[in-house]
Amino acid sequence: MLERLTGPLCDFVTGLDGSQEMLENLERSNLFLVPLDESRQWYRYQHLFAELLRHQLEVKSQTDEVIALHQRASQWFEGHGFPDDAIHHSLAQQDWQRAISLIYAQSEERRNRGEF
Repeated sequence: MLERLTGPLCDFVTGLDGSQEMLENLERSNLFLVPLDESRQWYRYQHLFAELLRHQLEVKSQTDEVIALHQRASQWFEGHGFPDDAIHHSLAQQDWQRAISLIYAQSEERRNRGEF
């Protein structure tokens, strides 16, 4: 469900530890993972594999579980200065109030930068 991954985000969303090491191992093993930066902090899955994982999540998980994952992702992204990603995950879980709140919080700053 995450479009881009970093160890701390994965730890927060899953409630587990050791995600950064797992990401690094997957990359070293050349297993469907693409680094997004030179410091190897951010990754994404290859597109077709990501679609497969999303489909598996939808099939095998309860709606409440998926919503909880999106909630945690939104919280993490908001707390780490990634408002667009936080909004994306709020919209994905259909938490309209949170999405509106996040959009509104960004509106003045973006308007001041000339982003309409």
